[in-house]
Amino acid sequence: MKMLKATLMATFSLVFLFLLSITIAGTIKTVKMKHPPEPRPLERVIIFTEIGNKIFEVEGRDTGGVDIEGFFTVELVGKLKDAGYEVSMAVDDFANPKIVSVIKRLNKAGVKVWVWPLHSMEDGYWLATDNADKFPALYEKFSVWVSDNNIKIHGVMLDMEPTYGDVQKLKEAVRGGGMTGAVKFLLNNRDKELNVEAYKIYSEMVEKMQGDGFEVSTFDYAYIIDDALDGDNSIAEMFHIVYVDSDFSIPMLYRSFFKDSGLGTGGANVLSYALVLDGNSAGIGSYMKDYLNVEDFREDIRIAARCSPVVHIYNLESLVGRGWLDEIEKIDIEKPVEISTVSALTIFGYRTFFFLLDLFTGTSRLYSIPSFVFVWTLLIIFFYRRKT
Repeated sequence: MKMLKATLMATFSLVFLFLLSITIAGTIKTVKMKHPPEPRPLERVIIFTEIGNKIFEVEGRDTGGVDIEGFFTVELVGKLKDAGYEVSMAVDDFANPKIVSVIKRLNKAGVKVWVWPLHSMEDGYWLATDNADKFPALYEKFSVWVSDNNIKIHGVMLDMEPTYGDVQKLKEAVRGGGMTGAVKFLLNNRDKELNVEAYKIYSEMVEKMQGDGFEVSTFDYAYIIDDALDGDNSIAEMFHIVYVDSDFSIPMLYRSFFKDSGLGTGGANVLSYALVLDGNSAGIGSYMKDYLNVEDFREDIRIAARCSPVVHIYNLESLVGRGWLDEIEKIDIEKPVEISTVSALTIFGYRTFFFLLDLFTGTSRLYSIPSFVFVWTLLIIFFYRRKT
């Protein structure tokens, strides 16, 4: 009976300490979110554009009947130049002369151009661990294309996402089983060896691109931030993505991304991750008409100004289509960012879930579970031997 009591007391103590630590961490995070840093002027605004790529056809996206050449009018290029904005262009067809024509138009105007090379849809489109071995050839194709067409490219952006096929499978898992279905899919999808090999390939290629004179950025899932907290890559291994060092790591702080995860579109979701950017760039956006309004957009810019001197915005098509491109310079970044306590705690709970998933599925479990058992055993001994 005494041993049973000691075991129950030890278990209760561990649960209490765990809940206490979560409460303290949640309180600290909430206070930080309700009192973000003071804003500072944005030094660089880099706007993505994906128009003219295969994904528009595959997903039935509306281009308004305008192709890439018709989209980049003299007026639009002039606005980009006058505001000092940079343009990051997705390219999945290096044989399309209209893309070259647009880049030369931007080059002539003095607008800095980035390119994010993409695979064919059959090869996965985005840059994942599954198709990492194909990236050196893709970069070679890009390099020849730049040289042959005599165009000036400032930087290369790597869109580090699961393959298009894996993304569809994950969406299906969520539709069929909610969060449980998603976790089951991710656990079964995990591949550590693939991640290690992909990391080596992409890291070497980033160094090569920098050596070739390009500024390099990576476009990353925000989960990468939570993945790094315990020192392993288990979440990245589940999503078949990889994080590599570059000039800018741009976490996708899209409100639509969070809405698709069941969190809604509050600014707390964006701010929670943006607070740990540590000099990197906030990637805000997905300003599709069924997700966000202009007030959301303004708040995201104010959040970015408090967390990073550089902001990446997705995407130019939506900004132009909704008349928001001119809004960027008008936004009062001094206006306070107001985050409710409920919103702050909601995103904290969301991130805690991914941290715990990471903690108990990664290499960290080699010390987290034994440590848990060790402390639990010491507590049992303590309560068993304690004088009553």
